[in-house]
Amino acid sequence: MGTIKVSADVSTVFPPRDIRVTVKRIADGTTVKIFESSKSFSRDFTNIDSGQYLVTFEGDNQTNGSTTVSVESDLSPAQGDTTSVPRYNLSYLANI
Repeated sequence: MGTIKVSADVSTVFPPRDIRVTVKRIADGTTVKIFESSKSFSRDFTNIDSGQYLVTFEGDNQTNGSTTVSVESDLSPAQGDTTSVPRYNLSYLANI
């Protein structure tokens, strides 16, 4: 069992739509966690079985806005990006 830590920092108070984080187990495609937020956040997903996971962030930015996302897990270094595109979909691998 392990932990995946995710965060998103929005440059504006509220993005045009909620930020959605999906965590899927790669071995069988099972969705193990879904989280949505209407503002910046930092969240730990705990008690996740060992394996490899795909962590996906989906959301929108306001005009001239940006969002910075990051993912960290027990066996993967911190990784992330800053995006200013109007609609984004960013994916990362996390190992536990």
